[in-house]
Amino acid sequence: MGVSTFEPSHVATSTQLDRDICLVVDRSGSMMCDLISRNVPGGACNPPHATLSRWGGLDAAVAGFLDELDNTAQLEQSGLVSYSSAGSQCGFTFTSSDINAQLRLNYQPIRNEMARLGSRAVAERTNISSGIDNGIRVLTNPHARPFALKTMVLMTDGRHNTGPEL
Repeated sequence: MGVSTFEPSHVATSTQLDRDICLVVDRSGSMMCDLISRNVPGGACNPPHATLSRWGGLDAAVAGFLDELDNTAQLEQSGLVSYSSAGSQCGFTFTSSDINAQLRLNYQPIRNEMARLGSRAVAERTNISSGIDNGIRVLTNPHARPFALKTMVLMTDGRHNTGPEL
């Protein structure tokens, strides 16, 4: 073919996939319980125990997750939704689900909301579907980036017990 030498070349392609992430956290009454039973350390109308309650474990997991996002090269927006069920208990009124923080590259609003939520009793039942519905709203609102991968991270201690089944 008239070619006397051959020199291979190297080609590399790299991509960076940005994500929009919505954390959907359980703030139902069972999150007040300790990690292995239905005992409520500190009492039902007090804030959840920072280290012995399921909420304390969830709070630590959210903090660790956000710390990891802070150290990635990708640009991940993150938002926060919390859910339980509607009702009143311990002098507080609870909604089925709240959008606590819209998608942002700055995670401090999520940290602030987790601290606020943990500063009072969490209560009522577990309406996971209402949390998922608001998670979808966060991931599809005007702050969402059209080409970012959409991710919902659902954090719960267990069982859906009110609201529509998914």
